[in-house]
Amino acid sequence: MTPTNPDVPPGTMHRLLRRLTSHRGRIVGVIALGAGAAVTSAFTITSVLPVLHVLLADGGKPPLEPFRRLGPAAARAADAIEAHIPADRWDALVAVIVLLVVMTALAGLAKFLHDVAASALSQRVQLELAEDLFDRLTVQDEATLSRVGMGGLTARFTYDLDMAGKAADTIANTLVVEPLTCIAYFGVALALSWKLTLVAAVVVPAMLILARTLGRSTRKSAEGMLEKRAMLLSRVQETVAATPIVQVYGREEAERLRFRALTARVRAWASRLARLEATNSPALEIAGVIGLAPVLLYGGHLVIRTGELPAAEFLGVFVALLSFYSPLRKAVGASNRLQGGMAGAARIFATMDLATQVTERPGAVNLPPVRDAIEWRDVTVVYPDGRTALRGVTLRAPAGRTTALVGRSGAGKTTLLHTLPRLLDPATGTVLLDGRDVREAKLPSLRGRMAIVTQEPRLFAGTLRENVTYGAPGASDEAVEAAARTARVDEIVKRLPQGWETELDERGAGLSGGERQRIAVARAVLRDPEVLLLDEPTSALDPENERLVREALQELCRGRTTIVVAHRRETVLAADHVVVLRDGLVEAEGAPADVVARSATFRDLFGAA
Repeated sequence: MTPTNPDVPPGTMHRLLRRLTSHRGRIVGVIALGAGAAVTSAFTITSVLPVLHVLLADGGKPPLEPFRRLGPAAARAADAIEAHIPADRWDALVAVIVLLVVMTALAGLAKFLHDVAASALSQRVQLELAEDLFDRLTVQDEATLSRVGMGGLTARFTYDLDMAGKAADTIANTLVVEPLTCIAYFGVALALSWKLTLVAAVVVPAMLILARTLGRSTRKSAEGMLEKRAMLLSRVQETVAATPIVQVYGREEAERLRFRALTARVRAWASRLARLEATNSPALEIAGVIGLAPVLLYGGHLVIRTGELPAAEFLGVFVALLSFYSPLRKAVGASNRLQGGMAGAARIFATMDLATQVTERPGAVNLPPVRDAIEWRDVTVVYPDGRTALRGVTLRAPAGRTTALVGRSGAGKTTLLHTLPRLLDPATGTVLLDGRDVREAKLPSLRGRMAIVTQEPRLFAGTLRENVTYGAPGASDEAVEAAARTARVDEIVKRLPQGWETELDERGAGLSGGERQRIAVARAVLRDPEVLLLDEPTSALDPENERLVREALQELCRGRTTIVVAHRRETVLAADHVVVLRDGLVEAEGAPADVVARSATFRDLFGAA
């Protein structure tokens, strides 16, 4: 579940800009192409002025007179071009129209190159965000991940990432070229008539204030929509995972109603965001017209009453100012849309910044081969929701032997198991491997000595071979075949049409639960671990598959330090050492025969004999 009304943390814009500017060559290219697009667009507008001069026969002035006001370089270019413009008005019109077409083509090319470069840069940044977020999640502990939830994590890689990508695209694309174009058009208008230009500039602060107000509302609406969409994904995942329960208990209609209630909330936030985004364009359009109205009045005064400004030049200034307002509106509107994207970027950065409870200490060392017992000394584990799973647990698992953890559901068996490879760390107490605190070991060194088989077999999208070699990707074909025989996977290989190269999905569609579990056991066999962790690996299997998996595990456990969360009587009685947990405490510990006499929980679960 995602937090309610998450605030955009300070520095979100800075962090996004830093990611953009880390690609120095690309960002320089984007800015250079944006500047080129702005300059050529300004010259395109200026190229309209000669057409007006020729059409209006404005006092016999040279047709490129407006260019001369843009500076010495422009004046020299105007002199060179005018030498080739015919004196006949019609021929001159054709010549200046050709000039207009050429300048427009150059502006279009520059804009095209800029947009392609900006899009490539924003896509790169978006995918880097996805990669960095994924990298962060792969090293995060399960307690911290549970605070975000599967729906929230899925939302980060879909809706949030899409919004962050749009923010990066807005910065790299619109917020580079449009401001530069504004400056270029403003310079042209200022050169043609500084009086009219300053009159038009009065409305700019009002547009910026309006943009800031709309931007704040847009960001809040985007945050609300993203939060509700994450809740929607959580509901979908939860319902799909529990489909048999939903259907057997006849709760389909109830779930549909709950889902529709969520979609209504998403729709409400999305509609609010759409209204705000739709407000941008007309509001800024009105502000632009309000800014141009005084220009028309004052310009009309200069043309009609005082004759201070020729009609052609007035039209030229007006076209330049009209062109100035267009990119200004786009830039201001883009800054509003940027706020929605920043909401997505903020949620991604906030997830990246979640402090993991499991970290590698400075000075961590590589562990030697495991020779001694595993010990838990006064271990207490408290989950983020405040629930205490283990309460001062002290026990010892002998080296090279099998230790069974038994107890009712919720007793803390899986939690205890997960503290050894540091999938979570205890709040107090110490877990020792060969007498050394596991927190003093480098994580790859610690976990590289272990293999785990869980109650629910986990497969990955890929081939059967890739699934078996997941923990030992460089294993030889001979080792893979041997692991397959040990785990009884060779029978599955023969049955599948493409054998080892058969593509599987993460749910192992087409395979039974027992077959999936045997593949998981083969993965552990190939790992050849010093310590084997088994979390009720046969609890959900039919008798035949349970027998096959148990036989494979017996062969795998031989001579290894094994810790198994067990619920089957046969598994418990076959163990060398048994630990009974009750409500997060050790009720009894010892050989199976000793535990029977000392543990009421053991007798309740497995009988007295």
